[in-house]
This record gives sequence, C-alpha cells and structure tokens, in this order.
Amino acid sequence: MSNKDSLAVQIHDYSIGLDLNTTIWRYVSLDAFLTTLHSSKLRFTRIGAFDDEFEGAEDSASLKALEEDARSFSNQFNEPYFPPISDFTNTLNKYGGYASCWTTNSPTDMVMWRSYAPALSSVAMRSSVGNLMNSLIDIPGQSSIGLIKYKPARGINRANLHYQDKCFEKFDAYSYENEVRFFISLVNEPRRPEQLLQYPDHHSELMDKKYLEGVAIHPLVSGDTRLAIKAAIAALEPSLSIEEPAIAER
Repeated sequence: MSNKDSLAVQIHDYSIGLDLNTTIWRYVSLDAFLTTLHSSKLRFTRIGAFDDEFEGAEDSASLKALEEDARSFSNQFNEPYFPPISDFTNTLNKYGGYASCWTTNSPTDMVMWRSYAPALSSVAMRSSVGNLMNSLIDIPGQSSIGLIKYKPARGINRANLHYQDKCFEKFDAYSYENEVRFFISLVNEPRRPEQLLQYPDHHSELMDKKYLEGVAIHPLVSGDTRLAIKAAIAALEPSLSIEEPAIAER
C-alpha cells in the first residue's frame, strides 16, 4: 500500500488558515492509545467505513457539475464522452483512501469527549500539523493533510475532479468537529474499483514517535483512575507530557 518513491505529504487545498504549527488532537480510548504507543503505528480508517454514510459520497449537484465538465472536456479535446456514473465515483471515494481524524478542538471541550471518547479513561493525543505529516516512515502515494470542508446538504456548485476532494468534505451538521484529516491513498492512481474493494476497513502505518507531542487525560476521570492512567502511559513512554485539563467555562 505504500510507495517509497512518492512525494512527501501535501497540504490539501481545503486548508486556508492551517499552518504547520497548528495544534491538533485525536480523541481515543485508553486501550487504543496504549496500542499506538506500543506499536509505534497510527491507525487509519477507510473512508467508506466511517459511521457517517455520507462520507465520500457524491451529491447530485456535484455529479451534475462533473457531467458538465466531462462534456466540456470531450468537446474541447475531441475525445469520446463518458458520463460519470455515481456508483463508480462513490466507489472511488469510499474505497480510494484511508483517514486519521484529528481536530483543533482542545481537550477542555466536553463535546469532543462525549462524541468520540465517552469513557472517562479516554485520552486525547496531541500533535501539530507539521509533526504529524512529517512522521510517516514510508509515505503512501498522494498523501495529504487538511481541514474538512463543511457544506450544506444540498451540495456545492462545482465538480470535484479528483476523488480526494470528496474525502475532505462533510455536511455542515458536523462543523462542530473542526476536523483536520490526515489522508493516505491506497494506490497511486485509484481507477480500478474492483481492486479497491479488497482493502480492509482499517490500516496502520508505522510512525516516527516525534509526532506525539503530548496526551491529555479526561477532565472528569476520578483520582485513582487518573493515577493508574498516568502510570500506564509513563511505563511505555516516560518522557511524554501528560496534561490534565479543566473543563472550559461557558
């Protein structure tokens, strides 16, 4: 799945205001975090395997715009016209890549804990855009990191000429997430859906641990459990900074 001859991880177009020093967080269970520390691997999830059925899905407005662009291309270059097929396009979107989801929302934000790491033993991994994107040991082709573009359910008035754009779009009902997505492609040119269907829902990439700048403990965890969590983390990574955030005032 990797390509040692590929370019470095790119900043995606949907990333105005995002810079290499931006602090980002990933909310996970304690078990998942300890596994990450022990293995030095970061887990990525296939776009089509997320709970949100609209992940990577083409909307009618985008398909119409894509069809118009295909006709324009056909006329301009005197090439045969091939109408875009929604099933084909959606297959490319949903099976064409994996994502590791992060957020700019700090661990004082209880909405993120309740939504993505409800157990009081959960933690929030801290990194920065620059450290995360430069820590892949073996960079897969067409890898990128960027902000999610939140759009209304009615779609957008432009075509997505690259399947990867759809992997950075979600409906605006999720805008509270302020998601930063780390995306890796399965293949350099994912135009063969019959092959993409063979890939599993999850994939782990070996990482240089420098991306992990710290970890935050759940604000509501009890004293004894808090001590046990800190001890478990210190046993695997003694030098890792452990933060104990207080709940943000409203």
